[in-house]
Amino acid sequence: MTSDGDGRVLRVDPRTDRIVARIKVRAAPIWPVVAAGAVWFVNESEGSGLWRVDPASGRAAETDWHGQVVGRLATGRGRLWSGRWVNPDEGSELVRLDPRTGLPAGRPVKFQGYAEAVVGAGGLWVIDWEGDGTHPALLWVDPSAPPGSPPETGIWLT
Repeated sequence: MTSDGDGRVLRVDPRTDRIVARIKVRAAPIWPVVAAGAVWFVNESEGSGLWRVDPASGRAAETDWHGQVVGRLATGRGRLWSGRWVNPDEGSELVRLDPRTGLPAGRPVKFQGYAEAVVGAGGLWVIDWEGDGTHPALLWVDPSAPPGSPPETGIWLT
């Protein structure tokens, strides 16, 4: 769980709902997910970096994306993904990440608008918010597809 803007990631005991650890990070953590035994989150400040917290040690480290903006995270079936806004002319990319390192694994898949992803119901679901966001498109992708597989390997539902 992330905290209210004080740069901490909170570890909560699910049986008691009590905070059992407060891990200080040099970030404003948002969009936490769990993958490969670690907690991953995006830093809302400082250019939206990607951070990894080891729950056993409480250590937090930023993944070096060389200044690229990281977007909302999705995880499931042992995989980690991030939507990433490029610019208005190029749209966005959906990047499959190595869940151990947080670094890109394969080529990104390009979308016309802003892409956000969630995992569930047998696959990776991607919403492509084209243009002004009034005409979203929904894509189902087989999460076992190789990294960087083009959207044509999925099924457009809208």
